[in-house]
Amino acid sequence: EWLWAEMIETAGDIFPVAYPEGPVGVGTLNDYAFTAEAFLALASRVKLFAQGSAERWVNRAKVIVDRAIEKFLDSEKPGFFLTARDQDDLIVRKKDWHDNAIPSANAGMLHALSSLAAIFGEERYREIYQEIVDLYPALISNVSSAASHGMAAIVRDLTGIAVVRANGVEHLYPDLIE
Repeated sequence: EWLWAEMIETAGDIFPVAYPEGPVGVGTLNDYAFTAEAFLALASRVKLFAQGSAERWVNRAKVIVDRAIEKFLDSEKPGFFLTARDQDDLIVRKKDWHDNAIPSANAGMLHALSSLAAIFGEERYREIYQEIVDLYPALISNVSSAASHGMAAIVRDLTGIAVVRANGVEHLYPDLIE
């Protein structure tokens, strides 16, 4: 709750740094991808702690992913840039494809897009997901060890993501297919 209340604006913009005076900075794709992933993971398990709150976390992840699409998605080629399109003080905008000490932001977006496509059935999530997935054979053939998080998203998507709707409330279970 603190993260949502203090570090994320209503429109979905994320501040990456918190100071006692308040949050500051401009979020990168890492901030958006991993926050959305965390919210979706929380939604899939939150029923153990707070009945009925899964929908809140899924909707928050959707707000963040929608904002990431608006700010970071390359309109010409597949994938997301690491920096927002409105940052005009850059010489070049880089795309993050390789897992290093942390997974790549594009791989994080694969996880979030796959989950949201399963939950909401919106074709735009599936289309963006597939465009990025289509790049993975070349990535794997070049540096397979740097693609594990993206490959995990692809495998999870191919094996299925169960969305259980009970009494109008959705529950996301990426680890359990019945």
